[in-house]
Amino acid sequence: MKKYKGILLMIFDLLLVNLNFIFAVYLRFDFKVEFDLIQQPTVLLFLVITVVYFFAFLIGKTNRSVWDRIGVDEGLRIFVANFAATVILLTLKYLNLIPKLPGSIIVLLFFINTLFQEITRFSYRMFRTITLRRSKIKREGSKRVLIYGAGNAGVLIANEITNSPDYNLYVIGFIDDNPYLKGKFLGGTLSMVRMQCLIKSSISIRLMKL
Repeated sequence: MKKYKGILLMIFDLLLVNLNFIFAVYLRFDFKVEFDLIQQPTVLLFLVITVVYFFAFLIGKTNRSVWDRIGVDEGLRIFVANFAATVILLTLKYLNLIPKLPGSIIVLLFFINTLFQEITRFSYRMFRTITLRRSKIKREGSKRVLIYGAGNAGVLIANEITNSPDYNLYVIGFIDDNPYLKGKFLGGTLSMVRMQCLIKSSISIRLMKL
């Protein structure tokens, strides 16, 4: 199933590239250009761009890990893959293999596609995290968890519990002795501070597990 998800994501990314290419063309010419998708040169441009981005995404492995979570590493992979595709297209332009494609459109496509890919990944992750948390709250036997320590290890534990459907737990907050963390959001969960807060809060939220 995971393999098919990767294929679907690759198809989605390539469709996004083509849509962003059209948008880049219109943006370059202030939305006053007549874009005929049936003309042979235009079809060849779409084909070249699709093939170049396909291999860039394939080598950059941009179709992985979005289903679970997104991090800095995936964001960098998206940036590098788009940059590599841009360099290849500019090289083809320099070699006069795609003379009808302006270099400004290639650069515009790089910025637009990188932005929209990052947005779609982040939006999916946020949607998945919110729906998963809500399902855990409503799940029978689900237990509330407070994590002691709001450092890096605590945030990693919170993210693992929040992003995994295997745990019948959901994080409601952190306990930490750092007063600057009070009221902050760490890993998407409200941070609490000091033992007094734990005692008062545990009564109001009916804490079931630490």
